[in-house]
Amino acid sequence: MLAEEKKQKTALLTHQFIIGLMAGVAVYPVAHNGFRIFPLILPLLFILFFVRSGKRLNERLRGIRAEIKARNAPPPARPDAD
Repeated sequence: MLAEEKKQKTALLTHQFIIGLMAGVAVYPVAHNGFRIFPLILPLLFILFFVRSGKRLNERLRGIRAEIKARNAPPPARPDAD
């Protein structure tokens, strides 16, 4: 479980990096050539794709963390049978 959590965290960080990179790629042509729609389309589509898949990764990561927390929780106390 811990290895899976580490893989999910790495994938999520990679998605966040790519989203930032694509935002920079989308802003650069606007800053240098003025506003044109064509240079914005491809980076924005990539951003949309990575945001959606990042949400799924985040949900999986939450599930893994909940499972780890449940496994590490102490067992419930037994009532004494005196």
